[in-house]
Amino acid sequence: IEVVTVQPPGPLSAGTIYVTRQKLPKNRVLVIRHSVLSLTPYHSYTIALQDRPTECVSNTFEPTDGGSRQTVRLDGVIRLSAALCGGMLLVPRALAQRRIEEAKRDARLREILEAVPAE
Repeated sequence: IEVVTVQPPGPLSAGTIYVTRQKLPKNRVLVIRHSVLSLTPYHSYTIALQDRPTECVSNTFEPTDGGSRQTVRLDGVIRLSAALCGGMLLVPRALAQRRIEEAKRDARLREILEAVPAE
């Protein structure tokens, strides 16, 4: 996952819009626009996916004895037709893949959060 643009430039804050690009099999590329809804540095942030406005991801970081714990909450809406056709059965697999993607994205976001604003 690669962050392509961040608007406005510099560290993330509420209202920041950033675009990520992820390479997929068969030479495909997935481009996603994220909007930062809230941000408490070193504690939590919430983003919404602009392509899927019904999906919102909240991340919270808590100190522990061995380091820190990250809690991720994904709120979304599934269409009734998809739920009736068994779409909910795919949720555990989708969540596992999502956790992997989020770990990579969070590492990159940590770099952006700790960046010094460009002057």
